[in-house]
Amino acid sequence: MKLVFIKNICYNITNLLLLKKMSRKLTRSNETLSRVFKNIESSAQGSDSEDDFKGLFDGIDYDKFDIAYGDTLIEPQHWDDEPFEAIVSNPPYSIKWEGDNNPILINDQRFSPAGVLAPKSKADLAFIMHSLSWLATNGTAAIVCFPGVMYRGGAEQKIRKYLVSNNFIDFIIQLPDHLFYGTSIMVLKKSKWIIPYFSLMPQRNVLRLQTAIK
Repeated sequence: MKLVFIKNICYNITNLLLLKKMSRKLTRSNETLSRVFKNIESSAQGSDSEDDFKGLFDGIDYDKFDIAYGDTLIEPQHWDDEPFEAIVSNPPYSIKWEGDNNPILINDQRFSPAGVLAPKSKADLAFIMHSLSWLATNGTAAIVCFPGVMYRGGAEQKIRKYLVSNNFIDFIIQLPDHLFYGTSIMVLKKSKWIIPYFSLMPQRNVLRLQTAIK
């Protein structure tokens, strides 16, 4: 799946969720889901990725989709369904949340492993920790990230250190300018057989990529 269509995919899914929000008693959600996936597939027509998308969503049982609207961080839905083998997330950028104003959250099983909560003014890494917590051992999560989560200090730096130290970050895709607002996609995995690491070779001033078996 080519990155050039990520914006289109997120746009269609966002429209679907907004529609669900406007009508909690939506009775034609199957038809809506079918239309969303057809729009995604048609977005690739006439491009180099057309063959990749053709028939990609055929055979999907829309009756098994469960769409819920609510506050993911404070009152998450689908507790009984996790963990998930595949998670795709496009959380809102740097929104405010309760954070350490809510004494219960630091003991929440989704956030407590990092030992610190995402700042109240920027919930980006709270969404990442939520996705990680609900990810199956053999699963993969892809999360669209605001650039600031890669370099901001304070609590966010500590959460990044937790993610890196525990080898949860599989890789990060930096999107080019003018493509989905120049953001990044963080890919998380809980189990990886090969751990990449870099070593500096001073004698040749070379940064060499090596691998270590987990």
